[in-house]
Amino acid sequence: MAALVGCGLSGLALHGVYDPQNASRTIAEWLLGHPGLVLIRNFHYWSAQLLVLSLSVLLWRRLQPSAAFPPGRLVRVALVLCLPTLVFLIASGHLLRGDADARSFQPLFTALVADLPYFGLFLASLWPGIEANLPALLFHHTISASAFVALVLAASLRRPFPRLSRLAFVACATLVWSLVVSPGLNDGLNRQTNLPWLFLGAQEFLHWQPETMVIVLVGLAALWLAWALPRFSPTSSHRIRLGLLVTAGLYAILTGLGLFWPQTDSGSRHLRWPAGRGDWRLGSIVSPAPASPGASHHPVPVVLGRPEGCLVCHSKITGLGDSHRPEAIGCASCHGGNTTTLDADRAHAEMIRIPGNLSDAPHTCGTAGCHSEILPRVERSIMATFSGVIDVNRRIFGEPVDAAAPPPHVRELKHSAADSHLRQLCVSCHLGQPKEAWGPIGQESRGGGCNACHLTYSPAALEALDRFESAPLLTRKTIPAVHPSF
Repeated sequence: MAALVGCGLSGLALHGVYDPQNASRTIAEWLLGHPGLVLIRNFHYWSAQLLVLSLSVLLWRRLQPSAAFPPGRLVRVALVLCLPTLVFLIASGHLLRGDADARSFQPLFTALVADLPYFGLFLASLWPGIEANLPALLFHHTISASAFVALVLAASLRRPFPRLSRLAFVACATLVWSLVVSPGLNDGLNRQTNLPWLFLGAQEFLHWQPETMVIVLVGLAALWLAWALPRFSPTSSHRIRLGLLVTAGLYAILTGLGLFWPQTDSGSRHLRWPAGRGDWRLGSIVSPAPASPGASHHPVPVVLGRPEGCLVCHSKITGLGDSHRPEAIGCASCHGGNTTTLDADRAHAEMIRIPGNLSDAPHTCGTAGCHSEILPRVERSIMATFSGVIDVNRRIFGEPVDAAAPPPHVRELKHSAADSHLRQLCVSCHLGQPKEAWGPIGQESRGGGCNACHLTYSPAALEALDRFESAPLLTRKTIPAVHPSF
C-alpha cells in the first residue's frame, strides 16, 4: 500500500503538466530543463515497479487456501483481476511515453488484446494508434485501473492505510533510488527499441513460436487456477501452486534473457547491459550548468518533431549543406549522443566522433529516417567487400584458390604474401577502413565508409579545423564553428 500511495501521488503531480498529445516532447522537455519533474517521474516509475513486485507477492499469499484470513468470493475474484490490471498499468505507462519504444511495443500490445476471448477484437479496434489514443489511455491509467487496484487492496488488507513509519521508509528509499537511476526516453535515432521489462519474457517466447494466442491462453489459465485453488483437494492444490511457481520462474528466466542476452534482428544473441536510449540511466538527475553560457534559458529546439538539446549549444554551426544542416536534422542524427540533457559530459558520452564509418553507419547514415535503403547496397558493393579482387590477387601470387567457395570478403584477409599486399595497398583506402582523424580524405586519412566519397572540406572548414587543432589542448573550449559538408 505504501508503494501505491507514492505511485498515486506522484502520478497526480505529473498529470497536470503532462500533454498526451505531445507525450515524448513533454517528457524530453522535463529531462532537459526541469529536474524537479524528472525526480517526480522517476519516483512514479520506481514506485510502480515496487508496487508490481510487492503486490504480486501479496496476491500470491492472499490467494493461498491456507491463508490466515482467506478472502471472500467477491474479493477473491477482485484479487485475481488485479494481476491483469497490473499488467495493463505497466503496459499503458510504457505507451504513455510516446517515444520509439512505445511505438515498437504497440503492435505486440494490440495483438495480445485482440486475442482476448469475446471482447478482444472490439477493444483492439478502439486502438488505431498511439497519437490518437493517449488521452483515453491516460484516463484509464490514472483513474480506472489505479482506482480498481486501490479499492481491491483496501478491501483485502486488514490495515488499508500503511503505517507512517513504513510509508516514510518506502518513500525515502524510492526517493534516493530515483535521484540516481532514471527511466530513459528513446528518440528513435537508431533501430534499437525496448519493450517494458514485464513483456520481455513474452517477446522471447514469441521468438520460439509466433502465436500470441498461446501467451493469452496460458495467462488466462493461470488466472483461473489461482481463483479456483480452494475448489481442489489439498494434494491437487499443492501441485497447481507448484506448477504456477515453475511457470513464473520460467517466465522470469525468459525475461532475464530478453534483458541481458537479447536476440537481434539477424537472429543472433549478444550479452549487453541495458544501456540503450530507452533503458535505465545511471547518474544524478541534477546536472551541472550547461557548457554554453545562458543555454539553460533558451527555448528547447525541436528537430524532426523531437526536442534536441544539442542545438541549445551548437545552433551556430555552419558549413553543412541544406539536407544536413543542424536545423534540418539536428546533431544527434549523425553524431548520436544524448539529446535529452544539457550536461556536456552526459550529452557527449555516447557520441560518435566521426560518423559514416561502416562500423557505425547503421546508427548514423543508415538510420531509418536517412539512408537505410542505401547502406545494404554499399556493404555489398565491391568498394566494401573487395569481392573477386582477393581471389585474383592470390592467383597472381601463386596461392591456392578454392573455385567452389564463395568469393572471400575483405574482412577475411589473412597474413599470406598476397593478403599482406592487399592490406598494405588497396585495403587501406577501401570503405571498411575506419577514418579516425578529422580532416579531408587524403593519404593520411583514407577509407571511412560514407566519408570516402561524400566528405568535403571547404577552405573555411579547413581554416577552422586548423585553428582548433593548433590551440593548446587545455584551451580548446569550443569545437570548430564551420563543419565540413556532405
